[in-house]
Amino acid sequence: MPKKNIRKKSKVAKKKAVKKKILKKKAAPKVYKIDRLNADKKEGESTIQSAKAIGKKLADDPYTIEDGVSQSMLSGFFNCRLSCRYGLDGWRSPRLKDSLNYGSLYHDLLENFFRGVMLEGYTLEDAKPFMNLFLETWLEHERSKDITNPRALQSSEVCAAQASATFLGYCEMWPDDFEPGRWIELEGVFEADFHGYLLRGRMDGLQRAGKKRKYYRLMEHKTKARIEEEALDRRLAFDFQNLFYLTALNCQLKTKGIDELARVVYYDIIRRPGQKFNPDKESLSDYSVRVKEDVAKRPDHYFKRSEIFYTAKDLERFQEELLIKLQIFERWLKDEEPTFKNEQACVAKWNCTFLDACASAGNMSNYVQTGELFVELKD
Repeated sequence: MPKKNIRKKSKVAKKKAVKKKILKKKAAPKVYKIDRLNADKKEGESTIQSAKAIGKKLADDPYTIEDGVSQSMLSGFFNCRLSCRYGLDGWRSPRLKDSLNYGSLYHDLLENFFRGVMLEGYTLEDAKPFMNLFLETWLEHERSKDITNPRALQSSEVCAAQASATFLGYCEMWPDDFEPGRWIELEGVFEADFHGYLLRGRMDGLQRAGKKRKYYRLMEHKTKARIEEEALDRRLAFDFQNLFYLTALNCQLKTKGIDELARVVYYDIIRRPGQKFNPDKESLSDYSVRVKEDVAKRPDHYFKRSEIFYTAKDLERFQEELLIKLQIFERWLKDEEPTFKNEQACVAKWNCTFLDACASAGNMSNYVQTGELFVELKD
């Protein structure tokens, strides 16, 4: 992709500039609301049409393609068919990766705070008190879960300390996110008809952008321990998740009679701090201060944002391939395609969840068959 199609947003936003751009009024103390934690979603009916598919027990009610297809499901299938089969049969590992816990925490924090920006007019001044309340609430929940697991509890406390050290720096880095009228939706669940296939997912955010808010822009947040910028820029030119979500959004716009092509994505990266916590030498509070000092010195190291402009041709090419992939996936579900493992996917950046199962000829004693369908779409 030509360089002009990816616009970098990685310059340090100076505090003076931030103060000029963000309205700061003295007001009565605010009562902050936390609507949802991913770790503790409220039960209830979804407002989308095929609500019955969301959260159904896979061991009791097998998946069919009529339930819908998410980008993670389709990506997982092409990464390894056997792993996908285990997942669709409801098998799950009871162990949650620490990195996933941190990513879930940060997504929830961003969602809840910027919903306040969108609906309640929160400003930068609200970031710290809201963050403190949110992390306190989140830790209370984690402690109730992990009361018999000291290692898991410490991991959660380190995640909270890292989020506390980086969140204010993130908010100061991107003052435009506080502009009135910027946000349309946060963590919006979608379903869209694409050539008879039901596409499902949850978008991190949707904005109106440009002068006079002329175009739609998706926001995708990612937490990463390592960022390889040069390779990342090339991959973003054809990123599956970005283009899947744009395709779904454009299907929805077309259904509503809106003659506009959504083709822009903000790819927002928050680097997870690499400093190790040493409980023998420092408290969690001291650790958080140490990380925060580094964030203040190197904000460009921790926060990166690219604005990717896809062309109509990019979308057309992706959609042609997407239809082929969906047709292969459907044939596989009908047992018209074989199931086999991809040995190259067992040990990559992260070990496959089902590595133990494959290493023991399908022994599932280290797993629980409690999986629910589209649990990430529950409200």
